Amino acid sequence: MQHLREVQEILAEGDFRIGYYYYVKGDRRAAAGRLIGVTKRYPLYSRSDRALWMLGDIFEKSEKKEIAAIYLARIVRDYPLSPLAGDAKTKLVAFGVPVPQPDPKALAWMQAEQSAPRPKSSIMKTSRFRL
Repeated sequence: MQHLREVQEILAEGDFRIGYYYYVKGDRRAAAGRLIGVTKRYPLYSRSDRALWMLGDIFEKSEKKEIAAIYLARIVRDYPLSPLAGDAKTKLVAFGVPVPQPDPKALAWMQAEQSAPRPKSSIMKTSRFRL
C-alpha cells in the first residue's frame, strides 16, 4: 500500500501543479480538466482535498453551485480532518444543501495517516545519481 501511495503521489503532483497553474491564471476550464482528473485517478494523493476545494471554487464562480456543492461535500465526507473541511461545511450551509457526515472509513484512514511515522527520504537520495 505504501508503494501505491508513493506512485500516486508522484503521478498526481504533476497534474495538480498544472491544474493549480491554470487555476491561478483564471483559466477555469483548463484547471477543472486537470483537477477533476487528479481527484478521480489518485484518491490517495495528499492534496486531493485542495484539488476538491479549487473545483468547488471554480464551479461556484461559474455560478454552478450545485456542482460546487458536490466537490465541497466530498471534502467533508472523504477528508474530514482536512483543514478545509470546516470552510467546506460553511459553504454548503450557505448554499442551502445538506452537510454530509464524515465517512467512518475515511476518518479512520486520516487518523492513521496522521499518526504514522514518515521516513524522510526523497527520490534524489534514493537514486544512484545525485544532482
